[in-house]
Amino acid sequence: DSKALLETMLPALEGKPLDIVINNAGYFWNQCETLENLSMEEDMKQIGICAVGPLHVSGYLARAGLVKPGGRIVIISSQAGSVELWLNQKPKSG
Repeated sequence: DSKALLETMLPALEGKPLDIVINNAGYFWNQCETLENLSMEEDMKQIGICAVGPLHVSGYLARAGLVKPGGRIVIISSQAGSVELWLNQKPKSG
């Protein structure tokens, strides 16, 4: 969340710009989510963690001047939003 970014992460960097930032995010609510147990709250939490969160971390770092010129930002997320995960790993689970 924004508070953690501003109060913990940014100060911990002590103003030292980074050459590379690797955002690694992932979250699964239920191993076998079905139409019967869908949860909008958990789905939105998953999207926030896997998609929106890494973008905000990158944005805060860039705006604070904590990514060196020519530096790189890499975002790695889980397959939480991928249909392929279920087709390949849980083909008979719904």
